Amino acid sequence: MSKKFHRSSKARRRANKINMKNKNVNSSCLETFFECVRFQFGLLFGSLILLSIVNFYTLAQTAPLYMLAAYYGVCVVVSLFALCLLQLFVNQVCANISSVEITVSYDADEEDDDSDDDDE
Repeated sequence: MSKKFHRSSKARRRANKINMKNKNVNSSCLETFFECVRFQFGLLFGSLILLSIVNFYTLAQTAPLYMLAAYYGVCVVVSLFALCLLQLFVNQVCANISSVEITVSYDADEEDDDSDDDDE
């Protein structure tokens, strides 16, 4: 191959640095977006938890104890039932999976290809 069309290692390194810089910018924008979403979810769920604590406190002051215990007992039973259904579903889906095979393939390194071309 003629030297005219052959990219030098400096040019390849420069191109790799530019590509890495672009990838870093894209990943930092994506990370910033996810941090913002996480913050918004934190505000939303934090306010829901605080609201449920305040509602439970006002309910505990006004409702009789047996009614409160019955209500939360039913909530626990329904939650356990939902978890059992979820476990049953997962067991049925994963029943036929005995193992997972992972195949990793590596691309040929460019420097190895260039050294082979120089030898010819």
